[in-house]
Amino acid sequence: MAFDPMAYSGLPGPLAEAAVDWMVRLESGSATAQERAAFEAWLAADGAHRAAWERLQDALGPAASRLRALDRRARGQAAAAREALVACPPLSAQRRKLLGGAAAVLGLGAGACAVDRWVPLADLLADARSNTGQRKTVDLEDGSRLTLDARSAADVRFDARARSVRLLDGALAIEAAADSRPLEVRAGSLRAFARAGRFMIRQAADGRTLVAALRQDVRVQAGAAGHATLPAGQALWLADGALRPAPAPAEAHAAWLEGLVDVRDGTLGDVIEALRPYRHGLLQIAQDAARLPVFGVFSLDDGDRALRTLADTLPVTVRRFGPWLTRIALA
Repeated sequence: MAFDPMAYSGLPGPLAEAAVDWMVRLESGSATAQERAAFEAWLAADGAHRAAWERLQDALGPAASRLRALDRRARGQAAAAREALVACPPLSAQRRKLLGGAAAVLGLGAGACAVDRWVPLADLLADARSNTGQRKTVDLEDGSRLTLDARSAADVRFDARARSVRLLDGALAIEAAADSRPLEVRAGSLRAFARAGRFMIRQAADGRTLVAALRQDVRVQAGAAGHATLPAGQALWLADGALRPAPAPAEAHAAWLEGLVDVRDGTLGDVIEALRPYRHGLLQIAQDAARLPVFGVFSLDDGDRALRTLADTLPVTVRRFGPWLTRIALA
């Protein structure tokens, strides 16, 4: 079934927070009759309220039993794994509230970040999203095809004059159908435009943004960083306020579409960063090990095999603390 962007609007942060707040209160077991009446009034006040509530229910419901089972298994793990799971990376206040609220709804004791390793809770209300270890393809109503990398999310908005996609997390590739309306994909301050063709955008964990033209040229704008026309087969980074050519060709950056990470003149840290969205447990790597040079192609869908290959070919040790934590260090 095709995804219809006309039916979605990318629910704003306050609506997502309100929906989570109501769910926490109603699931607490201590909600009063007055609170339930206030909730019904909130639902009836605006169709967007009901849409936010229904999408949160749809997203959290199927995950609840699976996540509780994972939490029960995690309770016997080593203390190091427990400490790592509870330690959250820096998050905005809104995203931290969504994580904590959803964890409270599910009644989980391992902490919001442990839950988030299975289902990216902060993006539950995105128009299109993927879970850990999942690549997801969505057909849009204009004939375009959107593919999300693991742990990625995007909002989609089409109208009579324009087609717009906003990357919220991770990476996406889009096969743009020919249309009189331009297609714009936003990621932070970077905007990529095309009327047809295929390209991808990635939001890297270090704050950089990558755009790669896979078929046909792509026009790129990046605020004060300027603008460029990116020829097919090439890629560039927006980093430190400037647009810079990426040394590897576009096809190497898009290898995730085939379930691979293609590292050319890269580092072990690059490989680990690519594997993280495909593993429910945490991957930690020492800084000196992360700087080791790597050249090769590794499987994203079989991360254990990739780690074994790296341990066999590089001076590193790989230590596992149950399913939740893996640490990589120099041998």
